Amino acid sequence: GTKIEMPCYKLVWMPANKIRVNNGDTGYQHNADERRINKICSNYNKFIVNPIKVYDSFGEYWAFDGQHTLTSLKLLFGENVDVPCLVYEINDNEAAELFELQTGFSKKPTAKDKFKSRMFRDEKDQKNYIHICENYGFKVNPFSSGKNKNEFCCIEKLDKAYKELGALEFEKMIRILKNSWYGDDYCTDQNIVKGLHLFLKAYGSSIDEKELTKKMYKESPKNVISDIISGVAYKSKRFIVPFILIYNKNRKKEERKIELK
Repeated sequence: GTKIEMPCYKLVWMPANKIRVNNGDTGYQHNADERRINKICSNYNKFIVNPIKVYDSFGEYWAFDGQHTLTSLKLLFGENVDVPCLVYEINDNEAAELFELQTGFSKKPTAKDKFKSRMFRDEKDQKNYIHICENYGFKVNPFSSGKNKNEFCCIEKLDKAYKELGALEFEKMIRILKNSWYGDDYCTDQNIVKGLHLFLKAYGSSIDEKELTKKMYKESPKNVISDIISGVAYKSKRFIVPFILIYNKNRKKEERKIELK
């Protein structure tokens, strides 16, 4: 039969204390989850333990998948125990990307983990949208509490907006926020980002940016968020509806109003 294509790797047994993990404040991986480690230890079975996925970087072996298994085996059998490893022929950037793509039984990376991974490998899209935000006086910080003015912590919302709108329309979105609600406590809220993103995605080519900005300036982003949260009857459209109402407000009868699609 046909063989599926597989990456090049080899199975090697090596001392657990020789394997490093790129986590912590400067690494791209999440720190180990103690509850997950305890669960692995209490349910250990030699027939189902997974090999640690590692790669060689200048003579040092780094794990990009399996840090919880590695830590659990150290606790169960000691720091010097030999553990099974799959050694892949990849580099640092490829390892960071593979870590970000993990699914299934591996602990799924959080938005913060993905952000760190992309920073580590200097990912182009993330670098671009951070640059755009900073050009308009905003900061991008997924590790923020979300309470700082002019600071985005909703990384997934920004990332999706950039990918779906493209660089020019994303910059328009940030410019509209800058010129309407900059300095307001709720300007960078995730609901505002998602709502304006979806509004521009649906109607961007048919709206007047100056008119929208001027009308948003007269409204409270806190009230917009309340309308989004309370607009459950519109389901996913609830994020767009407040911006449609703002844009249509006081428009002359002869002007074509935006209709909900």
